[in-house]
Amino acid sequence: MRHKGGSALPDRQAAEEMRTLGRRRLRPAALIPLVAGIALVILAIGALSWMLVHRDTPPTVGQAVEALPSPAVVRAATPTAANTFVAVAVPLASIPPPPGRQPRDTNTVTPGPPPAIATAALLANTTMATGTPPRPSPGTAAANPAVVRPNGPIIRAAPIAGGGVTSVDDLRQRLLAGGAQPAPLDTPVYGGSNWGGPQDLSGSLWTGWDASYLYLLVKVTDDIFVQESSGILLYQGDSVELQFDSDLAGDFTSRVYNDDDWQIGLSPGNLLSPSPSWQWWSYRGVPGPGAIQMAAVRDSDGYTLAAAVPWTMLRVEPQPGATFGFAVNVNDNDTPGTLEQKSMVSTSPVRQLNDPTSWGTLQLAEPRR
Repeated sequence: MRHKGGSALPDRQAAEEMRTLGRRRLRPAALIPLVAGIALVILAIGALSWMLVHRDTPPTVGQAVEALPSPAVVRAATPTAANTFVAVAVPLASIPPPPGRQPRDTNTVTPGPPPAIATAALLANTTMATGTPPRPSPGTAAANPAVVRPNGPIIRAAPIAGGGVTSVDDLRQRLLAGGAQPAPLDTPVYGGSNWGGPQDLSGSLWTGWDASYLYLLVKVTDDIFVQESSGILLYQGDSVELQFDSDLAGDFTSRVYNDDDWQIGLSPGNLLSPSPSWQWWSYRGVPGPGAIQMAAVRDSDGYTLAAAVPWTMLRVEPQPGATFGFAVNVNDNDTPGTLEQKSMVSTSPVRQLNDPTSWGTLQLAEPRR
């Protein structure tokens, strides 16, 4: 005899087992959100990977930019004679880098075609560059030391007795004894609309050389003397600049600075204390050993600055008859209490910032017999 309800136990057990089995099964309806979630994760990972691979990068530069060397800055502080101060060098590593392209020459005239190579005899009275010559071979400088740039008359440095710079008057006497002739500084090449004529800003340049130095004597006519800047901003006060290309034939048509082109700022200081100074504005090359010697004096109509630049710093071995790219420029500031370059005059009538082809020519004269 069967118990009452005895058949229900297996049925309930079977039902429970079926419910348990149903809970453990992955039913298609339950898979949909799971699959969607996995897909979203995969898409997010893929998008992130794509962004990492294709993220913005700096544009490729076709030509590597050379690192600018730190300039050498020297400020004279030790008087050696009346109104005379000699520069003392400081380590290059302790000086900030030179300025980049400055806005001061933005209104100068764009140069024409690269100048033609010519000899000194052909260019005695030439003032403008013409022609588009091929680049001279590296051996041209030795074979033809009289290669010149046709931007104004050739400036000839007289061979003089050595000794560096001890005073403005001493250098003047040595230059005159050596036969140095003045070159005019009366052509505005920047700020022409601000230039008030020769009495506002002009000058004369005498140059000389010996085995150790290139000598500069600059007599500046300036109706209002203002120099309240120094270092890389010294051009924003009354000051002088030297631009020098030591391999004139080797890069005759190059319109950019390279490692044999030099730019040096020379400041008379405030002329009230031992303050003549200079700032090296080299954009490619590294200066050699040595220190510039300077002196400056106040004149009734301006000032006179004397400088001796070591050939070793320019990495040059001077030889009689050799020629170099060359320009001397004078900056003017007529507003006390400001740092401003109002105008500039130059020995080269077509001088432009950072364009060596716009400079003139310096020739080392033969010793007089």
